[in-house]
Amino acid sequence: VPNYLVYVNTLLFYRVGGTTRLSGFLLAAATFALLVIGTAPIGFIPIMLVGALIFVLGIDLVKEALWDTRTRVSQSEYLTIISIMVCMSLWDFVIGVLFGIVVCCFFFVVQNSRRRSVRAMFTGQAAMSAVRRPSAHRDYIREVAKETIVLRLQGFLFFGTITQVENTIRSLVSPPHSGQPESQIRFLVIDLSLVAGVDMSSAEAFVRIQRLLYASDVVMVLCGFEMEGSIGNALRSVDLLDEEGVELFRTFNDAMEWTENAYLRAWFLSQKNEADTSLQEDGERRPLSPPALSPPTEMLITQDGSSLSRPPSFFLHSV
Repeated sequence: VPNYLVYVNTLLFYRVGGTTRLSGFLLAAATFALLVIGTAPIGFIPIMLVGALIFVLGIDLVKEALWDTRTRVSQSEYLTIISIMVCMSLWDFVIGVLFGIVVCCFFFVVQNSRRRSVRAMFTGQAAMSAVRRPSAHRDYIREVAKETIVLRLQGFLFFGTITQVENTIRSLVSPPHSGQPESQIRFLVIDLSLVAGVDMSSAEAFVRIQRLLYASDVVMVLCGFEMEGSIGNALRSVDLLDEEGVELFRTFNDAMEWTENAYLRAWFLSQKNEADTSLQEDGERRPLSPPALSPPTEMLITQDGSSLSRPPSFFLHSV
């Protein structure tokens, strides 16, 4: 039969020493001889020998699949092997393969959903931009950068892992409980440089996150991905990149530089407003009036040549 491949026959061929090219030529010659002579010589082989050979190979394969792998695979993988073997024994080979694919997908989702998608979370004080600024500006930025939260994500984001990211962000911007200080967050920088991909469910979760942040007056800053890449296309498919309160940057340094510039603009504007307010208050307390002019003085020359000043004399003229 053309393309007739059986794992047992191949295993038997290798177990008896058929590992060289000469073995392949001998097998081809024997097969051609049977083709010419016919299958009559096979009838002289004892049936017990063939059955024993099949049983030995079957036991060897079961030992290799179940016993030898018990310490080399995880519990979920070992359970998958047992379930595939049982399914093939009870139903069919094809059904067993399909059942194994379904079980593998299930365990893949379970295992990856347990992994942490948030690699790191810190404030802007721990990661400032590389822009050179005056010391006064850097001191001010270092003081107010605690209002910037950075989330560095990793791995592949799908419906099993995006839940952890969404819950983490909700815990940051949700209304505080009684007795807890109010959260002061102005910018949420989400770094996607270590993310391998984003599926549709994760992209829709980012839309929900954007709405939550926009309602809390927090700006979402996305960075670390290409606009024309897989992540950019996934986020563009749900119209996230066109929403209000969303800023996009290619690198993490560019994102931090933009947040620092926003802090500095607010600082300069507040100083200008304070200066204008102080000038206005001073003008209300001290109204402008013309300066008092002192009358001119007259110079008197003494006999020794020194000069003396005295106020001028005022004369009254009768009319």
